[in-house]
Amino acid sequence: MEPWLTGEGIMRAQVTRTDLTLEAGEQCGWRLRWGGSLRLDGPADARLWLTRDGDPRDYWLGAGETVTLRRGERVWLGNESTRALAVAVRTSHTAALPWADARPAWHREGARLLARWMPALGGAQRGNC
Repeated sequence: MEPWLTGEGIMRAQVTRTDLTLEAGEQCGWRLRWGGSLRLDGPADARLWLTRDGDPRDYWLGAGETVTLRRGERVWLGNESTRALAVAVRTSHTAALPWADARPAWHREGARLLARWMPALGGAQRGNC
């Protein structure tokens, strides 16, 4: 049976990549909506400072190193190098496909019209018909 007929949702992993460039001495911070990872891309002498809200420790990443980030976490980054650094942040989560739990629009509209104009044939409506 089709998923939209049984009420089972179809889930899809959504991965987002955000590329940041931090100039020498620049700092930035943000709260992550979804969990993921942060990777420092740069020359061998690259050095990135990272601190997390609620964590008393500071972290320093070198070129090619990755750190895991939690959903809802607030982090601050700082470029400790003498040149610009490229930072890649990848987040992922699963979400229902927008059409997975819904009947086609023509089906919903047809059911509404049927129930409105022909009550004896349409019967009671259920759910989001």
